[in-house]
Amino acid sequence: MPDVIKRLCPLRERLFKLDAAELLLVSFCFLFPLLVIPHPVTFRDGWLDYFYAPRFLFLGLASFLALLVLLWRRVRLRLARPSLPFLFLFLFLLAALVATALAPFPRLAWTGAAFRYTGLATYLLCVPLLLLAAVHGRPERPLRALTLAAALCSLLALAQLLGFNPVPHEPYRRGMTAYATLGSAENLGFFLGFAFPGALWLSLARRRWWLAPAVLVYLGLLLTLDWPAVLGALAGALCLARRRPLRLKELWPALPFALVTLLFFPALKLTPLAQRVGWLRLDQFWDVWKRVVLLCKHCWAWGLGPDHLTVVVQRMPWLGFWDKTPNLYLETAVTMGAFALVFYLAFLITSLWGQRDGVGAMGVAYLVTGLFHSEILPVMPLFWVVLGFVLARRGVLLAGAEEAKGCPEAGLASPGSSL
Repeated sequence: MPDVIKRLCPLRERLFKLDAAELLLVSFCFLFPLLVIPHPVTFRDGWLDYFYAPRFLFLGLASFLALLVLLWRRVRLRLARPSLPFLFLFLFLLAALVATALAPFPRLAWTGAAFRYTGLATYLLCVPLLLLAAVHGRPERPLRALTLAAALCSLLALAQLLGFNPVPHEPYRRGMTAYATLGSAENLGFFLGFAFPGALWLSLARRRWWLAPAVLVYLGLLLTLDWPAVLGALAGALCLARRRPLRLKELWPALPFALVTLLFFPALKLTPLAQRVGWLRLDQFWDVWKRVVLLCKHCWAWGLGPDHLTVVVQRMPWLGFWDKTPNLYLETAVTMGAFALVFYLAFLITSLWGQRDGVGAMGVAYLVTGLFHSEILPVMPLFWVVLGFVLARRGVLLAGAEEAKGCPEAGLASPGSSL
């Protein structure tokens, strides 16, 4: 027994030395994409919801824990350094708050519609995670966790296409395939397209064993047939390629991606993949965009209210709207108004401008995919965590206790410095 205690003592010391911020961010990046909780409780309108409502509750718990860590580390804003991203973030949340207060259905505006949960509360819950990532400033381990989760989702999507589905799902989701743990193939494509530049970054940073998860993420992305997410992933990959010129001998990691691509297109023709998963044509997006633009003219200032397009669909289904606009910028304009859209775009642009490392490339992938996708609960909080790592370079947040002690860890590490 004493020998067992002696062996456990080093483990105990290691556990106590773990950084609480890093532990929370790593756990969140790994668990949030994989969270599926079957339950007999109906959250909204008598529908079972295994994929969205549990994530919303988990986001609330993670946000609360992040806030506790921030308070424990006495994080404060260094006002001596002007920070445009945080200024625009504050103005965006203020405009979104006004839009929520003016919305016809306040509860819907705060929590969001069923199977969506993208009301104002979701944005507010993302803020503590963004601040925690900005204070922590070291993205390597959280990105590893996110890449592993994305690779596992790709394997699950492949298993579902082959007829084996270990993921519990609601009765009305039986006809769906290639959704892994994200609820739909479009959600999975959005997540994998967002995660791919980070996985590629890890594999290129002299860690070749991360090439296998990156190839898996790419394969899963192709299996979703979500061409907007593929465009976003390619845009992120181009940002990494522009970071520095590559020599010929450094191009060999591209071979497995090229092989997967060459094998995928014949398989698409020879298998019923397109019929089982399906994809949306560009003209279908264009038809919805035109209707939303016309609607924006009547509520341009403060919008309908967060997630209020679902009310339009329920009460006037003949108008041909979708409950979420397949464009996150138009969705923001029609639900929160022009002021919120301008401040949100300013926040994103000032945060990501000039960033060509892994987290910057992930941000670019998200924004490009957002041209054809609305913001969704399974991906948006992860994007805000990545934004926090991008903002870490600006050094506008400090943990007060660490700064007072002159601890070297108080200095915010560059996202690329740990690789």
